[in-house]
Amino acid sequence: MAPLSFPPPQGPPVTDLAYNRPGEQLADKVAAQYRTSDDVLLYGPDGTSQISAADLALAVLDDVDHRTHQRRRFHIAH
Repeated sequence: MAPLSFPPPQGPPVTDLAYNRPGEQLADKVAAQYRTSDDVLLYGPDGTSQISAADLALAVLDDVDHRTHQRRRFHIAH
């Protein structure tokens, strides 16, 4: 049996990654909103940096849809 052979890919590579850093603590309360920043860890008025799992998922999916932070790190928090 002959090995499988595939043609080389055409065009630019399709890999486009982003690295996200959630807040320092996982919050219990879902806020249905979030803030992002490039290299600054975000803190709320109470001095904590937190986000719920649901809001983190929303932020990541929004970033994938809108391609806001291509090939760079970003922080996510309430």
